[in-house]
Amino acid sequence: MTASLTPAARARLLPLQQRWVAFVGKVQARAGEIEAEAAAGLDALMQLNPLDLAPIGGGVAAVETRFRGLSEKLDQALSTLEQEWDESTDALELDGDERRQVGLAWRELQRQRDQAALDLALRRDRLLVRKQADWGRLLQPLAQRECAEPRVCPQCGASFQPKLVHGTSNVACAYCGAINEAFVGSATALYYGGAGVDHLAREQAFERWLTMGAAEQAFKRSRWPTEEDWQQTLAQARAYWQAFYRALVELHPGFNRPVDEAAEAQLAQPIAYDRGSDRATRALRSEVLRLLRGRDLRALQAALARAPQADLADLAGAALEHGDREGALTLLELHHARERSSEPRAQWVSEQLDALEQLLAAR
Repeated sequence: MTASLTPAARARLLPLQQRWVAFVGKVQARAGEIEAEAAAGLDALMQLNPLDLAPIGGGVAAVETRFRGLSEKLDQALSTLEQEWDESTDALELDGDERRQVGLAWRELQRQRDQAALDLALRRDRLLVRKQADWGRLLQPLAQRECAEPRVCPQCGASFQPKLVHGTSNVACAYCGAINEAFVGSATALYYGGAGVDHLAREQAFERWLTMGAAEQAFKRSRWPTEEDWQQTLAQARAYWQAFYRALVELHPGFNRPVDEAAEAQLAQPIAYDRGSDRATRALRSEVLRLLRGRDLRALQAALARAPQADLADLAGAALEHGDREGALTLLELHHARERSSEPRAQWVSEQLDALEQLLAAR
């Protein structure tokens, strides 16, 4: 709770904050219990019969449901707390600055909820990735034994070896010439068909997957992303898929697609859905921020002259979000000169900068 609040405000709101913090702690403790229970339960299901998809899939779904339930409890608790918070705030009859401070304090509780939800998702994902990879490790020796079993030609009784270990193949008998279709066993089909090698590859690339997810979330949270922000998001996605497919090449003898080509295919959809207007806006922000960093005002004005419809407040927000407060002030002053010249400049610029900072604080 901010120290700038009056004693009366702290007395009303601090207990609510402390209750929330205690509740988040209880949720985190319960998540640890669920994690341990789920790990033991999934191990038991997989050891009982690693070839039985139904109970294993049901166990995975149950884990997801339990973690989702904890996340929903966070939302419900914060919703209940919000009603009490608003009632307390209204009863205090705060002035403008103190009301703003209370609003920022509430936003901090929302951020704690968001972080707690992310922590729950991370615990769930780490658990499931590890356990599903364990399933793959159980399937691997079963698949190897199936592949090593002798095959017999039904025409002459001669033995033969399949051409492929990971899929069905046709093999001509060396003695009678009959064409034999060599099917894969259940364990082999599961191991190479996704339940094994895919989970093992994902486990190997998991840290990259987390980095990719963090980059995507950061881009989504950004109010004024630049083209560099978008390219960084794509770069992290590319790094994950490259790591995934490099692992898959080592695990799957039938995967022979170039790693870079397979990774780029995974990026095709987000790139295709990236709208031209979004690209143009990001590109302008990037150019303006670059010129601001160089403090090249003449080049900046020339760039803005080429984009007369550019939203200078938007560009100022981008500068502020990317750590250039002085650049934001420069753009707001240009904005004032272009559209607000009848209003006192210093006051107007200060108000606009304060509004942008509040938008950033509310992300």
